[in-house]
Amino acid sequence: MNKSARIPTINALYQSLGCTKIGLFKWRLIKNLQRYLGPLWNVSSCSLYEALNQIDLGRPVALKFDKYFSFQWNAKPAFKYHWVPLIGYEFLNDELFFIIHDYGGKYRDSQIRKVQ
Repeated sequence: MNKSARIPTINALYQSLGCTKIGLFKWRLIKNLQRYLGPLWNVSSCSLYEALNQIDLGRPVALKFDKYFSFQWNAKPAFKYHWVPLIGYEFLNDELFFIIHDYGGKYRDSQIRKVQ
């Protein structure tokens, strides 16, 4: 059997988590990812402080950019709507920067990015 045939794609994961054409709602991600990972994992919403603490402990954190439901219409976010793994952070001149793994999109390659 071809080894790459056994590795699920990110699109297969999105489908199993219940992603729709308009995105993946937070409540649906939490519910379906908890079911997917099982009882040994804690999948829940958290504060910014808790998310940074989880990163410090070496645990995975999902970060959602959502310009539409945050009601910050004049903001210039890195993404209008996008879920990404938060893999680190740093403070530069008293400003917080997130280090994320952006899996890309139709016209954007996957890359590690630092965003504010």
